[in-house]
Amino acid sequence: MRKLIVLIILISNSNASIEFDLKNSKKQADNIKNNLQEYKGKLITLSAEISSIEKDLGKKNNDYLSRINQIETINNEIIESKSFMQQTQKNSQSILLKTKKALNLYLLAYLDEQSEQELVERKVYEEGLKELINNLKLNINNYNEIQNKLGFLEGKLSELKLAEENLHGVLLDLEERKRVKTQEYIQLNQQKENTESKIVINDLIEKTNAQKKIEKIGSMILNLPLNNFTNAKFDKKGISLTTSNESDVIAPQSGKIVYSSALSTYGNLIIIEHKEQLRSVILGDFKLLKKRGDNVEVNELIGKFKKGQHKVYFEIRKQNKAQKISQWLDGNSLQRVL
Repeated sequence: MRKLIVLIILISNSNASIEFDLKNSKKQADNIKNNLQEYKGKLITLSAEISSIEKDLGKKNNDYLSRINQIETINNEIIESKSFMQQTQKNSQSILLKTKKALNLYLLAYLDEQSEQELVERKVYEEGLKELINNLKLNINNYNEIQNKLGFLEGKLSELKLAEENLHGVLLDLEERKRVKTQEYIQLNQQKENTESKIVINDLIEKTNAQKKIEKIGSMILNLPLNNFTNAKFDKKGISLTTSNESDVIAPQSGKIVYSSALSTYGNLIIIEHKEQLRSVILGDFKLLKKRGDNVEVNELIGKFKKGQHKVYFEIRKQNKAQKISQWLDGNSLQRVL
């Protein structure tokens, strides 16, 4: 009678504990889902801001390239104008020299006695001198025009270079803003993905807890056979754990070792028989530290890996049938592998 009362109390406490865990799990899941919605809203805002910055960048970049092309065009015009000025200056010097010679000849002809032939020659000198003077005036006018044009071009070039420097500064500022916003987006998106993973985990844990509530009280909870691992991969029957360090293989739950030996080329195999007709199947290239017939406690050392990368295959069987492993793992182990 006393044992029956104790059993009823244990069952009642167990049910209360499960209900409390489920309530906490639901509250936690609601908070996580609220966080997820907040992350999604912020991501939409950040995406719009990044798109706006990219649009401004495209426009400013086109303006910048336009300024660069204008600067190049004006530079070419300045080079051509300076070359033309140099050529005009040379022509003016040449004309000036010819004008001086023609003037000397004209003056000599003017001082001599003026025969009919000399008058004709003087007339020729006079016409030639006029033509040279006109050409000289034309060259001087051309030189002045080019000089004025050159002054305008140099002023325009200064304005364009100043505008180009300002645009370059704006582009750098926009690029930095884009970099900051993009980094913020990446971090926030990672938080969103982590939150989505938590929701999946919490949903799975909630379903697992609900299933355990339906099952009879006393169903065993097992740990993973490795504390330290770098990767976990589920398959239809069990789970494969990868470790890259010198790791210990531990008993998932207390029980009796019914098999401890090598399995062909797959490595060593340990099978532990627990209560409720459950068995843990652990396969890997670890060193066996327990033999058949040994009794082990939960988390007791049963094998050890050497340094390097290794894999452990873990399966839970009941009445020699592979079980859905998530139904039997404790919450902490479940979160670590998901």
